[in-house]
Amino acid sequence: MIFLKRILWISLTITAIAAAPIGAAAASTSDPPIPPGFYLVTSSIGVQLYRKDYSEGNPDFVQVIDLSEGASIELMHGIIAKPGTNRGDYGGDNPRFFSRSLKDYWRDFASQDPNAFCVTNGSFFFMPEYPTKLAYPIRVDGKNITDGFGIDHYPWNKLIFEIWDDRADIRRLSRWSLHTSSAPNIIAGLTETANKKAKFYTGRTFIGVDDRNEDGDYEVALIYNTLTARQVDAAQILRSFGADQVMMLDGGGSTQLICQGIPIVKSDRLIPQTLAVTRGEGPSFAGKILDLPDFPILIEGEDVQVQIEIENTGAETWKVDEGQILIDNYPWAVNHDIALEKNVRPGETLKYSWTITPNSRGG
Repeated sequence: MIFLKRILWISLTITAIAAAPIGAAAASTSDPPIPPGFYLVTSSIGVQLYRKDYSEGNPDFVQVIDLSEGASIELMHGIIAKPGTNRGDYGGDNPRFFSRSLKDYWRDFASQDPNAFCVTNGSFFFMPEYPTKLAYPIRVDGKNITDGFGIDHYPWNKLIFEIWDDRADIRRLSRWSLHTSSAPNIIAGLTETANKKAKFYTGRTFIGVDDRNEDGDYEVALIYNTLTARQVDAAQILRSFGADQVMMLDGGGSTQLICQGIPIVKSDRLIPQTLAVTRGEGPSFAGKILDLPDFPILIEGEDVQVQIEIENTGAETWKVDEGQILIDNYPWAVNHDIALEKNVRPGETLKYSWTITPNSRGG
């Protein structure tokens, strides 16, 4: 058995240090492909944020959100100023919204949900008027909030991003697809080929979905943000992370991102609608053994090399100054302490090897 001293205890199932069982670690989807140049910025249960830097230009950011691990995407919007009852393009309403800063959205989001991870801009909207209208539909918690006004805009390029508790999907937007969808949360956008200054390097916010475990459902969602990219670049980066389908959200000066309270992609523009990402539920400190060798046959006088790999499956980072891992070497004879040489973030792993020297039997 293995435990992080003062923090957690890990065996083949995960157990708290006080020995109260919290259940085995959930099976996760396969590790995401990490394209060259991207590196992990932060992570927690079911969510990761990756970054790529450029010698000239602005960095790219990609969130990987595993809905099957309990992570979620919520849709937020500003206060409705005028209801626009029955004035929508698809038989519903077309209200006007007050806009807010992304910091205000984050503050409300984080105060209501302790699992808040990131918040980013969302739907296209009509900037010349205020309070403003959204261009395309959104549905929040089963209620159609707006149909939008843009049914005649890009008639063959509109999509919907559907969000359930454990999966997502991207499909064509139509009156039929909107009103027959069982998804409790929907946001509409555009295909990657809709010409929104397609060849210009400007702010981009794109969404993708990935069936990572190949079970027929898209359990992983991806969100891309940057201040300078063409549409083709944004779509290609999401595909390099495994996206099977992509959708474009509002960009330009609307593109912005806050993660864990830190503004990462900055803009002063007020916006009427956002996407808010939460990490999955789970213990702060937990782990699981990924690679454990078969119990070796111990022969007196012959040393045996043993290696294990442990993944941090909790919500918090294992920090060098907060503890160590103790291996209670059953069925072997000696205990081992592993002093952490580096911080281990959620989703990251550490490997440790040691040599077993069998004890002589007493005569």
